[in-house]
Amino acid sequence: MDKSNEITNKAVNIATITTWQSGIAQSHAFRITKKLTDDFLKSYNLSTMHWFIVGAIFDTGAEGIRITDLAAQLGTTVGYLTTAINSLELKGMVTRDEHESDSRTKILKIHPDFYETCIDIEEGLRDKFRTALYQNLTRDELQTYISVLYKLTKINPEASLSED
Repeated sequence: MDKSNEITNKAVNIATITTWQSGIAQSHAFRITKKLTDDFLKSYNLSTMHWFIVGAIFDTGAEGIRITDLAAQLGTTVGYLTTAINSLELKGMVTRDEHESDSRTKILKIHPDFYETCIDIEEGLRDKFRTALYQNLTRDELQTYISVLYKLTKINPEASLSED
């Protein structure tokens, strides 16, 4: 049987799929969801990564989040985030406030004028995903996929490599 055709079948047997085939499928799935997200966010002048940053800040509510904590949560560098935050701040989407007890530390929050827009974006993006994905996936399949993604984020690749 041609394994390259097998990955397009509804029932996939993990024992017969190569690592590169699963990698290709993972990359393809990422590009599809990123394109859906990017297309939707264009009208808000946001990229997918900027939306992830905004969303992570939004989740912290009135308390906000330190840039270093946000970088750790997103798995990126403070340098990358600083550039992104500068852009989001210029667009009036986030604010950078001083920490109550340490003026060197900055706390990121959603700009009050952008709060409702965040809710609108989330609702619209979820609707877009429902329309685009549910014609090909059941709710349970999507739930399983998202659950697996969360589990994969908990793996420490350095610890896994040291066991070899």
